[in-house]
Amino acid sequence: MDWQIYIVALGLVLVLEGLMPFISPGRYRRFLKKMFDQSESVIRKMGLAMLIAGLVVIVFMQIFTGI
Repeated sequence: MDWQIYIVALGLVLVLEGLMPFISPGRYRRFLKKMFDQSESVIRKMGLAMLIAGLVVIVFMQIFTGI
């Protein structure tokens, strides 16, 4: 696997992460305020869920496309 794919993947993550604050900064601010009100265990569980979802996507891409 080429290292360029990792750079492209990082760029895609940055683009997707930047969409919400660009499109709707007020809604994004409210979302962040709600996040700060959550307990650490809830935030940790959300992070774990995102990690697992990302790994599932990567595994499926490797299985079905050979990337």
